[in-house]
Amino acid sequence: MGKDASSMFRQAPFTTLDLVLANAVVDARQGTVGALNQYEIDSAVDELLQLNGRRDHSYFLAGFRDAMFGRQPARKLPAENAMQMRWYWAGAVQGWARSASWDRIVEAYDGNEVVPLLGDGHDPASNAAVESIVRALRHEDRTAELQTFVKEPAVANSRQLYCLLLDIGTKLLRAGDTAAARAILDLLMRVEEGSPENGFPPDEWPFLQTRRRMAHCLRLLGEHLPARELLRGLLDHDSDPNIRAMVHADLGLIEGHFTHIADIRLPDDRNALADVVERLEKGEEHFRDAVEPDVRYSAHGHYCLGILALARESYEDADRHLDQARAHFRGQPKNYPDAILPRVDLYFGIARAQALVSGKLDHASALIVSGLEGGESFPKFLIEPTVSALDLVGTGLAEVADSLLRTGGGEALDALARSEGVEGHLPLSKALYERAHRQNQGGESAASDLRDALRGYLKTADIETARRILDELEVLAARGVGVEAFVELLGESRCYEPAWDKEDAAIARARCYEVGGEYEKAFRELVPSFHRFTTKAGEGDESALDEAQGVLCTISRYGLGPAYLEELENLEKRYEAVAGSLGDDESGVSESRAVRVLFVGGNERQAKADEAIRSRVAGHDDQIEITFVHSGLDSNWNVYAGKVERYLPTHQAVVIMRYIRTLLSEHIRKKCGEHDIPWRFCWSPGRGGAVEAVLKAAHAGRK
Repeated sequence: MGKDASSMFRQAPFTTLDLVLANAVVDARQGTVGALNQYEIDSAVDELLQLNGRRDHSYFLAGFRDAMFGRQPARKLPAENAMQMRWYWAGAVQGWARSASWDRIVEAYDGNEVVPLLGDGHDPASNAAVESIVRALRHEDRTAELQTFVKEPAVANSRQLYCLLLDIGTKLLRAGDTAAARAILDLLMRVEEGSPENGFPPDEWPFLQTRRRMAHCLRLLGEHLPARELLRGLLDHDSDPNIRAMVHADLGLIEGHFTHIADIRLPDDRNALADVVERLEKGEEHFRDAVEPDVRYSAHGHYCLGILALARESYEDADRHLDQARAHFRGQPKNYPDAILPRVDLYFGIARAQALVSGKLDHASALIVSGLEGGESFPKFLIEPTVSALDLVGTGLAEVADSLLRTGGGEALDALARSEGVEGHLPLSKALYERAHRQNQGGESAASDLRDALRGYLKTADIETARRILDELEVLAARGVGVEAFVELLGESRCYEPAWDKEDAAIARARCYEVGGEYEKAFRELVPSFHRFTTKAGEGDESALDEAQGVLCTISRYGLGPAYLEELENLEKRYEAVAGSLGDDESGVSESRAVRVLFVGGNERQAKADEAIRSRVAGHDDQIEITFVHSGLDSNWNVYAGKVERYLPTHQAVVIMRYIRTLLSEHIRKKCGEHDIPWRFCWSPGRGGAVEAVLKAAHAGRK
């Protein structure tokens, strides 16, 4: 509430007496020390009305007094006539406006036949009330009624009212209410057309701004021709470089058939990029005219040229233009749609990253994160080059990765997976692992995701998850999926250790070669393992000798040509020498004691040989009982691991087929160690190899 009422009485017919009484009302309402009380105010106002009943504008004070003191408006006035009622209600409106009681003004607007007529501009009473009623309607979200309430004479009488309506129309336009904005702008345009007789120069700022807003409105409505005419007329009347910059930018948008600056964005698909470039190029000349003055409002031209440069892969130009645009947009955020602020951040960050501006890559990353977190989507065709640029300089990519993973979709995941800069980034590894499972492990893409995820889990030392991934890759390879890449991965110890050891990797590679019929490669893969096993056996590792024998039997079955016979004979000689040096450690062990052997591995086809194996083992030793758990390559190996754990307490030895899932094999060996139960590998898938493995395991179980 203001200190006095001077602002209401700047024009005739108010007098000094009116001002004194109005200020007395304000002082009384505010409780100013020494002020008149309400009774004294009433006496003074009533006396003024009685002294001159034909002084209509005195009724303004009566209405002002009643509103300020919170009284109900008078239903009847002395010597009442239409003009006196207009003045009374004008005063009441001003009283409510001073206390921001906008709802009271709208209540009077709805419930009184006089107040809606105060927008006609026909007399000083209208001039005194119209602006406050407009503010009340706006405050109560009833701007749609302004077009019928406010008449042209009222606007022509008040520059302040004109500017208020222009502000309302502008905000409606920015809010997307184009129809309501058009109605208000139409009213202002009609006032402009009659401006010479109103004494308003047609090239003054409010009129120029109205034309620009109307052109903007027409552009949004698709009426490009009249919009273009209005804007070209502005260039003839306005010499302000800021306005000319904005007008040129608007003309450029019209030439490219853009309805709004926020409509300019890069597409997701590179194939759709040519259309955006073509449309921007149609307005390029205007955009360059817009930035030539280098003024604040050149920002719109800079924004359009920045996106055009980004589309053309002219990253340094894009960086320069978008830097200028962002500074302006961020300085006046209320003047722009919410979407454009994160977009200019993102595009500026992309341009800065790909321009490889020295010392500014961290800023580029922060801009990209700001844009993505603000809800803007990364153009998919720019993800790969931007990630590569950040990866190249080794800075900023980690900050971008999390936001990209949340918003960038599959393209972002692919680009980050190929980047060394975020290798070991746990959210990336998790996202890859989850996507592989969403694809139901059904193809090469799932295998690729698992390999990429493996690198991250190894780097973050999440060994258990790394083991699971290697196990899943092993199963896929056994089904013929991703075999070559899996073999290559197992050729580098850094790609699997410590989740697997060298023997796990060598055996898995050999199995892949066997499945593909590449027995020469399988031979070369297993020979180093044979030598490692015989070395361990020579150092006293009893199970290692069995492993060496298993390798020897396996490569002997390959049936390779004469070129391999000499080498195979040398391997056999080494095995015999090591076995001979160890001697027969099976003497003195009673073979008559009953023993139960748990045999793990094999598939449904091999399960058909169970009874034959039992029969042949009984032919050697009828005190051996065998329990089979055929795990195959089922995806849910935990089921078989659970069975093994339940069987272990009632068995004295375990046989594990060498070619079962590595993770299951490792789990079983660990549990055997916990229960102090000996185990042996069975290398051969045939019956003879199974029988021999069972006999050896039974012997170890009796010791």
